[in-house]
Amino acid sequence: MQSWTSLRSPLIALCAFLGVLAFDSAYAADISGSIRFADEDFEVDVSTIGSSLRLTARGCNNFDLALASATPGGLLELRNAKGAGVGSVSSSKVVEVRTCRADRYLTELVFASPTTTTWHPRADESLGAKKVQYTARLAPIEIRFDPSIELTIFDKSKRVRPIRVAGVSSAVVQGGAQLTLSSDALNFSTAAATIRKPGGFTGADLFSLAADGRLLTPPKAGRGTEIALVADQNERAALSLYYPLRGPHVLALYKDEAQGTPTSLASLRVDGKQLLMPELTVVRADTLTLERGPFDVLIGADTFATGSLVLQIGRVGTEVREVEVASIHPELSLGQSASGDEPRQVSYGSVPGGVPLEVPVRVHIPNAWQPGEHVVAVAVSSEGGLRQQVPLTVNVIDRHRTTRIALLAVLAAIVLAVVARAVAKRHKMQSQEAAVRTHFIQDHYDDYAGYRERVEGLLSSDAPVWADVEQLLREFVGAKLHTGLPPQQWHAINEAAKRQNPSATLQALERALARFAA
Repeated sequence: MQSWTSLRSPLIALCAFLGVLAFDSAYAADISGSIRFADEDFEVDVSTIGSSLRLTARGCNNFDLALASATPGGLLELRNAKGAGVGSVSSSKVVEVRTCRADRYLTELVFASPTTTTWHPRADESLGAKKVQYTARLAPIEIRFDPSIELTIFDKSKRVRPIRVAGVSSAVVQGGAQLTLSSDALNFSTAAATIRKPGGFTGADLFSLAADGRLLTPPKAGRGTEIALVADQNERAALSLYYPLRGPHVLALYKDEAQGTPTSLASLRVDGKQLLMPELTVVRADTLTLERGPFDVLIGADTFATGSLVLQIGRVGTEVREVEVASIHPELSLGQSASGDEPRQVSYGSVPGGVPLEVPVRVHIPNAWQPGEHVVAVAVSSEGGLRQQVPLTVNVIDRHRTTRIALLAVLAAIVLAVVARAVAKRHKMQSQEAAVRTHFIQDHYDDYAGYRERVEGLLSSDAPVWADVEQLLREFVGAKLHTGLPPQQWHAINEAAKRQNPSATLQALERALARFAA
């Protein structure tokens, strides 16, 4: 298969360069549904939006927070809405947040630069019932709470009475300390996330996601070790992680799970394979026009029409892989080379989404195509399940058709006249020959009658001798009597004579002379 590299224009080369700069995402779709894990053998990487990771809670805001290690100078300074300090937390303390006073809460983790946090499920069955928390070790520079929260500070040794601090709007991390955050449930607002499951999906796991209302194919057993999702650049992706009373773990993709509102993703890959279908837009489809010359149809030479098809696949800032454009009409090829060996199919490893992709096209127009509009088509496919046909219009113009028809009619009339004249001339010649033959027969009627008697005499003998028959024929021809016989009959006599068959020769001659009375 010929590569597109040999066909593309400078514009397409620029598009390919821009595609390299784009992040690894494709397409865009509204996603809804959930992934359920029967055990704790998974982890979730969540990327910040810019330098911020937003954790939202509906109704309650419950989590535990502690300094991960005794970092020298490590301290968590608590501040109110005015920025004034209201307390501090050292590495010997644990912060517990159990707040359910507002409809919604926002906890925003602010980092020094864009980063990714990894969350692990941690199960505790020491109290008889399974309790799960999702934990991450992270290093933010600040944590912001909206609205302000009330938290409880515990001493890890449990020897000191806990302290309650109300009206906390932020917590500033001092000394570059790392924190451990553990929560019963997490609701992320993120730019991207990756779910890793080392052993892949099992029969107890459940992959139940839909894209734009279309159910996505779940991974087979042992597959789905990595599920990577990327948010649409115009929206954040909403991702929830929680453990219901009786399990299993639920990773839900909804902007609002209570309302069933889907979230928007630009990419969803399972083990590197894209599941989302990109949108295809036909930016321009040239009408392929051919204007025939006055004698093109008569000459029968190959005629071609060329143009371009400009497509746009996916959205700007995305990448679309495994793109293929194929002709589904025998006369249509892709390209405009003078050699005439253009391919009927071109493939692209990847193209930049939302950027015009120009495909030159060329159609061979047989003489049998009548003037008017004809439709040919190409099939466009890509990773993610895109399968779409794009029609192209071929307009055949023949301004000389009426003149050519009239000219052909005149030529036909001339040919018919010549043929009719030749036929009439032939008939006339045949009539003249017949008249001459009739006159000759009338003049030599007695001679023909005499030869007929001689033929009958030879035939009456038991075995005619060829020498006698040959002598008879020589005399017959010498008198030029053979010119009065019909050509077919004289031909039959000659054929028998060539074989020197006396009986057959005499019989043929007798049939020719039968009309002459004795």
